[in-house]
Amino acid sequence: MTSTHTPGPWKLEKEWSGGPLIAQVSKFVRAIYVVSLNSEADPASDAEANARLISAAPDLLAALLAEDEADAAFDAADEYAHRADAEGWLDDPTGSLHVNGAWDRANDLRAKAKELRQAAIAKATKE
Repeated sequence: MTSTHTPGPWKLEKEWSGGPLIAQVSKFVRAIYVVSLNSEADPASDAEANARLISAAPDLLAALLAEDEADAAFDAADEYAHRADAEGWLDDPTGSLHVNGAWDRANDLRAKAKELRQAAIAKATKE
């Protein structure tokens, strides 16, 4: 999947005259978006919460992509296990080992996705 957005990580910079600033973190800090504080409908606390959510966008996308990868690995492992069962591979220790390896890979990907998801949620919600 190709993305055309400004690559992350993005960081919330609170010290900005116009309001919270979303910045790209790299060798140089580059402004991406300034959350305005000029509206009565958008008080400072809302602006900061909005800025946290926006700054977490690349992390949230990475977590969703990791979930998709884990789902695909579980689908592949399930298909492999059904095929192995149908063809009698599970009676062979090597065949069983390969099936277990596919499930292990899927579980590892799910654990990675969970870590990314929890980190993104924490960044977005300031937990």
